[in-house]
Amino acid sequence: MRKIIRKPHLFFFGLILISILLSFFFKNEEVSINYYGSSIVAQLKYVYYLSAFFFCLIGFNYFSLHWANKTPKKSLTLIHIVLQVLSLILLITRNNWSWLHAVNQTNKGIVLDNSNFILFISFLIFLLATFFHLINFFSSLFSKSK
Repeated sequence: MRKIIRKPHLFFFGLILISILLSFFFKNEEVSINYYGSSIVAQLKYVYYLSAFFFCLIGFNYFSLHWANKTPKKSLTLIHIVLQVLSLILLITRNNWSWLHAVNQTNKGIVLDNSNFILFISFLIFLLATFFHLINFFSSLFSKSK
């Protein structure tokens, strides 16, 4: 874990490869997002391609800190990596969370599809991780010490 925190750019460049491999694995699956009576359907492989693109940008940001001889803050880097991995795990396992449902007498025994909710939570965690990354990047970039 210490090597990952010291060189996070290598970790995120590795996540690019993992995202592209996941896009081949889930290439025929679709994500359907219902929003006020309308539905948005997208193939899951494009979500993984978009994730790979963001991992590439994050990796370049961390590499630019390495290139400028600036070290990222260890605690912020750890929080960013944990949130990013949690977001990716939730995205991969979004269909396995059917046990989450309201427990009352009317819905007892009904299995609900929570994949949209898990996808939304994964997206929120991804945004939070991006927020921590930007704080880490700019605070490390503008700090005076190495």
